[in-house]
Amino acid sequence: MTPIYFFKYLKGSWVIDRRISNYGYLKGTAKLHLTNRNSLMYREDLVMESSRKEWHRDYIYSYEENRLRKHFSDGRLFYTLQFNCVEESIITGEHFCGCDIYKAIYNIKDENAFSLKYKVLGPNKSYDIVTEFIRVDRTLA
Repeated sequence: MTPIYFFKYLKGSWVIDRRISNYGYLKGTAKLHLTNRNSLMYREDLVMESSRKEWHRDYIYSYEENRLRKHFSDGRLFYTLQFNCVEESIITGEHFCGCDIYKAIYNIKDENAFSLKYKVLGPNKSYDIVTEFIRVDRTLA
């Protein structure tokens, strides 16, 4: 998998199921649409199964000079995605937040499904966030 291929792959609407260890389950949707030729706006809307609490999150995926990066909605870099030449279905990234580290692993299952796992580690943190994505629609502009 190449950065430009994954950038194009992400575009569209997805149903998502998320598990946060020691916290709970969330269900919802994610939509990724082009904001310009090299940027995808990511928006997720989730509901916590136990409390019905709503969660929203926005990110930006940017493609530039054969690199794909994930940014927070305010433009700060979250991480640069690293593409594995041996296992093409695996893409990784790392983000340091103070003494904490967020290790991201994307696992591309097929043209309409992938997972994203964050392993969060730090002096007072140790948990996983696992999100399963199933494509609903590829046609978002």
